[in-house]
Amino acid sequence: MYPVDLQPMDGQSTCWYHHKQVDAYQSAFGRHIRYVRTLRGATQEDVAHRTGVHVTYLSGIERGRRNPSLKSIRAIAKALEVETADLFAFETGRKIG
Repeated sequence: MYPVDLQPMDGQSTCWYHHKQVDAYQSAFGRHIRYVRTLRGATQEDVAHRTGVHVTYLSGIERGRRNPSLKSIRAIAKALEVETADLFAFETGRKIG
């Protein structure tokens, strides 16, 4: 799913993944977080407050513009009262409750 691309994308930095594939994954991850958040009846402001991140950062995650750390992902899962693995359920199509 993530073929290694050893050539730098911009000629300056080293990127190990093909840019479009990373963007597609981040976008899918963000859409799924938004889905779980709305399923839980929470606003971006609610989740941002519970996680200690700025609402614009959370919005960026949901739009696939930000690549959150594991610490942020865990905090978001905790704020949404789901398991961390539930935030990755979009990969398998597994239903979350």
